[in-house]
Amino acid sequence: MPDLPSRGIRPVSLASGKKVEIYGIELTVPEEATTREWTNERGLPMTSVMLAGEETELPYLVVSHVASSGNSLEEESYLQEMTLAGSGRLCTYVARTPETWPVGSGTADAYMLTWTDEEPHDDGTSVMTDRAALLVADGATGRWRIIATAQPGDLTEDSLAWRTMMTATIDEP
Repeated sequence: MPDLPSRGIRPVSLASGKKVEIYGIELTVPEEATTREWTNERGLPMTSVMLAGEETELPYLVVSHVASSGNSLEEESYLQEMTLAGSGRLCTYVARTPETWPVGSGTADAYMLTWTDEEPHDDGTSVMTDRAALLVADGATGRWRIIATAQPGDLTEDSLAWRTMMTATIDEP
């Protein structure tokens, strides 16, 4: 289990926006938001949600689903925490907390990870970002994951990226 207690996160609703469904998660996003599907280096489908439109880099969300990782959500969240905080990584302030999240008429185990990351660009420069990941269990070894990314200091509970991530509604699988 994580060393930190639950943050007590809860779903929120945005006053306005459009609904998008990605891998069984419904999010309320700003009207100008755009989505882009892609595949990560391990061949897993991912969807980026550019919250201010495709011309604006930050803030954004990345949504994914894994039907079975072979690990429990606790094990998977620990592996992600250790990867972020591992040797040679540029991530700092990594924190992981146990949570629950509504799924259908019940709740599922969830974890929240937050960290600061230095993201390298192809031209040799890099940009610092604040990130938060909401991981929600889908059965014994599956998971949904939403990663919110914003400029340093711009990922607070009142920020667009955080609040949009917290609009996640998941019907029963």
